[in-house]
Amino acid sequence: MEKRKILIIDDEREICLVLAEILESQGFEVKRASSAWKALNVIHEFYPDLLLLDVMMPIISGLEFLKKFREISKFKTTPVILMSAIRINARQEDYDWNEFVQKPFNLNYILACIQKCLVLK
Repeated sequence: MEKRKILIIDDEREICLVLAEILESQGFEVKRASSAWKALNVIHEFYPDLLLLDVMMPIISGLEFLKKFREISKFKTTPVILMSAIRINARQEDYDWNEFVQKPFNLNYILACIQKCLVLK
């Protein structure tokens, strides 16, 4: 069976590394992008089954990236889990994300969110 692909987009290197290590140990294929700009290149080569997307990033925020991501037809239904240390004032229906995880997060909770999103896909 082909591994499910997860793209982690977060400017905090430590979070990317920890998440990638845990997800790889769970059998996922993982790529990381430290900015939304880099992620825009990665998505066309990697075709992720799910995104873990930080909201607060320099230059292009996670929400701005999500709008661009959803404009690409092949990614309209790709599950997205937003991550942020602060509450966001954006409506889910305006940006079309699947789950929201508050940082610092519980690893069991984020794994449960990932499984839930991938089952629905």
